[in-house]
Amino acid sequence: MRNALPELKEQFGREIESFCENLKQLEAVINNANLQRPRRRWGNPDQDSRVALQPVCQAVGDFRKTLDECETLLNDHERFRRNTAGFVDNVVWHVSTQRDVEILRGRVQFHATKLLIITKPFEIQLLLEIRRQLQDVQKDVSEIKGLLVSLLRNEEPTPDTLFAAQRIAFPAIPDEIADKFTIWTAMNPPDDFRDVSSMPLREGFDALVYHFAQSTVEFNPGFDRSQRTPEETQFVNLLKSKWILDKMEQSSQLNSPSTAPLWKSALAEVKSDIIKEYRRFDTDQLIAPPKDVIVRLPDECFSIWVVEAPPLGPPDLAEQRPLEDRILEL
Repeated sequence: MRNALPELKEQFGREIESFCENLKQLEAVINNANLQRPRRRWGNPDQDSRVALQPVCQAVGDFRKTLDECETLLNDHERFRRNTAGFVDNVVWHVSTQRDVEILRGRVQFHATKLLIITKPFEIQLLLEIRRQLQDVQKDVSEIKGLLVSLLRNEEPTPDTLFAAQRIAFPAIPDEIADKFTIWTAMNPPDDFRDVSSMPLREGFDALVYHFAQSTVEFNPGFDRSQRTPEETQFVNLLKSKWILDKMEQSSQLNSPSTAPLWKSALAEVKSDIIKEYRRFDTDQLIAPPKDVIVRLPDECFSIWVVEAPPLGPPDLAEQRPLEDRILEL
């Protein structure tokens, strides 16, 4: 029987390893912030980090559940053969795990993409908050008054100014396409969705990241002009990302005083990436597909909300034993 571990590590394992690396980056950001944060005489010093992480966890999604289900799938469906050092050198999967593995791979990859996007603005937000704390703690200490004055003279960066140098004039999305996006917001919307003027933060951010990840960022043009036009679905996902971004920036939920500033920073991070994609068209690196072709795409190409994958199925204990010898093809 051939070894299935290379296929596992190349595909399913790769998404998990990538997500672990992103988590390590987030951990490094938090540890660095904790080293710089002023010591608290009262209360739990770790509470500040936990509070700051709440919007991060909300945006990234319940990755603990996903990882727990990965572990459960391994425990339920794999059979190990270990060498003398205790390492797994052969994994044989039950054929019924194919569907569950594909679902988990997609979920892990989605968590990793969102975490990668949000880590940088989260770090900026932490450092800005630490700066404010330092100013409060040390404002009455005479030997650092000069430093505080110099800091206060500099304009404090905000999510609106962090990417000011990258601002460009976005071309308007054609009305026929924008109308289709609006119609699809009513299809299987989140429970708390009322209309586009109050685009929900978590679900809106999920949709923004999901569709942008499947847009023209996945397209590598060739040298000839005929090889510079991305797929129509990739281009419509770029337009969709821009449309979702616009609605989120105008959302009453985003602009509520109670909303964590991290959300604006995260949107600014995605916006900078969208700007880079639009610039590829402005500089003729890419050529947009004809509008009439885009408008005629199937209706589902204009869907907005991310559809949750079905729950994982339990092991099929009634399945024939001979089939267990089949190796999972990822």
